[in-house]
Amino acid sequence: MLMLTVFCIGGGRMSMDNGNASAWQSEKPSNQLREAIVERMNSLFAEDGAVDEGSVVVAMSMGEKRLIERDLRADYATSGAAHVLALSGLHIGIVFFFFKLLVPRRRPSSLSQWHLFGESLLIAAIWCYVLLVGMPPSAVRAATMVSLYEVMSLQCRDRVSLNVIGTTAFLMLMFCPTDIYNIGFEFSFAAVISIILNFKTFYSIVSEPSNRIVKALWSMVCVSMAAQIGVAPLIAYHFGYVAVYSVFSSMVVVPCAWVIVNLSVLLILFLKFAAVARLIVVPLALTADFMNDCVTWFAALPGATIDNVELNGAQLLTLYLAIGSTCLLAYRYVKHKTVKD
Repeated sequence: MLMLTVFCIGGGRMSMDNGNASAWQSEKPSNQLREAIVERMNSLFAEDGAVDEGSVVVAMSMGEKRLIERDLRADYATSGAAHVLALSGLHIGIVFFFFKLLVPRRRPSSLSQWHLFGESLLIAAIWCYVLLVGMPPSAVRAATMVSLYEVMSLQCRDRVSLNVIGTTAFLMLMFCPTDIYNIGFEFSFAAVISIILNFKTFYSIVSEPSNRIVKALWSMVCVSMAAQIGVAPLIAYHFGYVAVYSVFSSMVVVPCAWVIVNLSVLLILFLKFAAVARLIVVPLALTADFMNDCVTWFAALPGATIDNVELNGAQLLTLYLAIGSTCLLAYRYVKHKTVKD
């Protein structure tokens, strides 16, 4: 779960890259293939009477958010779940594991030509998807991390570390130095670093669940808490408010995103087969409708956001120092408790 989330966090509580252009983003918003796929997906959902659901699915799979109703988009922002609408590292991570299933999972004792070919094919598939959706900066960041992850796996090294994150940041800034001022860049790395540093601490608060489903759910909760700690000060600094229920809404929308993105990849692959495509649209629409209803419910809760938050640079730094100190104390406490037990 930790490894997954490292490559899944690509955006913040909204589309962080929209307000800050990046050299990674193509000047043309889409190509002919992308437009054709988006048009065909929209028509399939319209035939099923699920226009709102279709607009969310298209946004999550193809990065086209223009058809989402304003009120629905506002609900996603208020609930702290808007990051699932921005095509980011979350979606790239899901697509990565979808293609990973097509590569033999058994690791040979030596690097065979077939193993190298499979890993190379996996990396190529991820970058083809990123190209298809227009190379949004957050997706480029995640694809770069995935590529480094696969290279590290071939060398049997520690794949989830600050070294990988630092290398990714260095490569991206080398090719596009202005990304240092990109809000999405800040959010991506703040979330990932916080997860790497704090996930194990949160996960160790309670005894490890024996049930696999409970274990996965608890991991998701810990990942959400760790990520929110990393990005909450930046959200307050840049946008002046904080989504109170973002951790809880993420516990709903992230599993839904897994279902939606995986089914969307299947839908894209079978778009030419109308009967199969219509069958895939049914569970897609149901999942998107459930997610929309949950997001709307969270947004309607009292005190869903803390507004009019004002932080300057010094206060932001102080807040991060306070959070870091608290997390360090918590880590030492949990470590001492574990050794004692």
